[in-house]
Amino acid sequence: MSSRLPSVLFSVTLAIGLGLASAVVAAPFILGERPSASDLVLLFARDMTVRRTAFFCSVGLVATAFIFFRPPTMKKKKNGPAVNMTGA
Repeated sequence: MSSRLPSVLFSVTLAIGLGLASAVVAAPFILGERPSASDLVLLFARDMTVRRTAFFCSVGLVATAFIFFRPPTMKKKKNGPAVNMTGA
C-alpha cells in the first residue's frame, strides 16, 4: 500500500486540478445564451474574480501533485559522483 499511495494521491490531486481548470474554461460555453442555468455555472461563467481564483487554485493543485505526490516511476534518477573529480 505504501508504494501505491503516492500514485493515488498524485492521480487524485491532478484530476481535481484539471477538473477545476476545465470547469473554468467550459462554464461560458455551457452557459451560452441560456439565462436559466444553475447558480454555480452562472458564477463560473460571469464572475471574473471567481474564474481567476479557481484557475490559479487549479494551477496550485497541479503543482502540488508534481512536487509532493509524484510517483517513484516519474522521479529523476540521480547520477553517481563523477569519476575524474578533483578536490574535496
